[in-house]
Amino acid sequence: MAFDHPATDPRVLGERLRAYIRASGKTQAKVAEEIGADPTYISQMVNGRVNWIKSDYFPALVKILSIKEEDVRRLNPAAIIEVSQPAAKTSRERSDVTIAASLLEAAELYGQRFPDLRDQAWQNYLHSFRPHGAIADTPEEWLDLYRDLIKHGITPSRN
Repeated sequence: MAFDHPATDPRVLGERLRAYIRASGKTQAKVAEEIGADPTYISQMVNGRVNWIKSDYFPALVKILSIKEEDVRRLNPAAIIEVSQPAAKTSRERSDVTIAASLLEAAELYGQRFPDLRDQAWQNYLHSFRPHGAIADTPEEWLDLYRDLIKHGITPSRN
């Protein structure tokens, strides 16, 4: 779903962590505070200098960033941690769907050029869009889907 195999490139892992942090609405400093780490250590994780999925902080990151169990298993198949359900969000924070990590990664990678990819309404719409019953698996596939929808004048409705 989000990604098919464990990533091994530290930069790719760092980008995934950055996407999870962004999706949580927290800053790197807030994440560091919540897990009891130095903010520079989180920066090193996000920038691919520290392998966060093998760090002692991995279970805490999974918990505070509400990383789904299937993503944990793909990130680190050897990890044995309890994945809890995220706390209920306020109506202001609530979204219609849980966004796939690969879509969040697309927003991170391509969001500067295509700002709509960072928009919650667009993310919800893209995530729910299933051409021929399939779902995009990679950031590139999400970008292609977004560009096809734009090309045909299709945009998410805003309630």
